[in-house]
Amino acid sequence: MLKVKLIAHTPQPEKVVAAAAKLCYSSAGVDDLLDGLTPENSRAFVQKLASLGKTLSKIVLGICIFIFFFNLISAGRFDLDTVLSTFMVAVSLAVAAIPEGLATVVTVVLSIG
Repeated sequence: MLKVKLIAHTPQPEKVVAAAAKLCYSSAGVDDLLDGLTPENSRAFVQKLASLGKTLSKIVLGICIFIFFFNLISAGRFDLDTVLSTFMVAVSLAVAAIPEGLATVVTVVLSIG
């Protein structure tokens, strides 16, 4: 049986996430950022991050599927070895692209406002 124990609770998780993301790209101090974040601003910021992150994931997934089928067609063989190696290349691209794209997502959302 899995036992879970709550160590701490954040009463305003959206505000904490928004402040942490903005702190990475802002010259303002923590107090200035927290004073300027209302619950509505924080919620809107987190929703923008989530929306742009989902869009980025869909784009990366589409590119990986395209590369998978393009490599299969260009290989001209559809045996198990070719399919597996092509699949591993596509998955490797997805695994590499998602974390690299997250910094871009935060930067774009912060520049939009």
